[in-house]
Amino acid sequence: MPRNPSTGVYSKPAGTTPSVGQVIDPAPWNALTTDLGNEITNSLPRDGSAPMIAPLLIQRLVTAYKRFRYFTAAGKNLVVKRSAEFRLVSHAVLEVGDNVTIQDQSFFQLTMPEPKVFIGNNTVIGRRNIITAKNRISIGNDVLIGSDVQIIDHGHGMRRDTPIRLQKAEIGTVEIGNDVWIGAGAKILVNVKIGNGAVIGANAVVISDIPEYGVAVGSPARVVKYRE
Repeated sequence: MPRNPSTGVYSKPAGTTPSVGQVIDPAPWNALTTDLGNEITNSLPRDGSAPMIAPLLIQRLVTAYKRFRYFTAAGKNLVVKRSAEFRLVSHAVLEVGDNVTIQDQSFFQLTMPEPKVFIGNNTVIGRRNIITAKNRISIGNDVLIGSDVQIIDHGHGMRRDTPIRLQKAEIGTVEIGNDVWIGAGAKILVNVKIGNGAVIGANAVVISDIPEYGVAVGSPARVVKYRE
């Protein structure tokens, strides 16, 4: 995953997801291990307290591996916790900006047909979040997402003439603006746009658009006031 020296951004080159029998180009792996070795060396203290930073080094190793394995592009200071899980089809797009944190037990599922997830700068994906994309989910800058939040860009068909399990998914998009706070346990469902500065209350179920700076609560979520 080559690193742009001017921006610090890692971009996964095409062809690094192997097919059966394919010979893997070692260059991206060599670049990754070189970058990681430099990060570890530069992080070592000079006062003899190296054993104290073992957890930090382990976290850097975890992030470096998952960044290379799952992200098509990632900015500086990405943190991906050890138990975060990713299930992606080979052509999935997962891009994040600078200073993004993905907390423990988060689950990203990017599945057919054309899944894309974009996350902006300074955004936190909370513990046990579930982000499921078949088309497109975008999350802006400076977004705080509490624990146990689910964001999904599709749903089941529900016609009466066919069992639900046999119906095709109804696929759409989800767009979350900048400076949004999503409370614990909220559900953001298909074809929803949440405006800049909005606040989504804990356990809210969002099934329609939320305007900028609106504070929405309940199931279904309704705006009860606006940020001052």
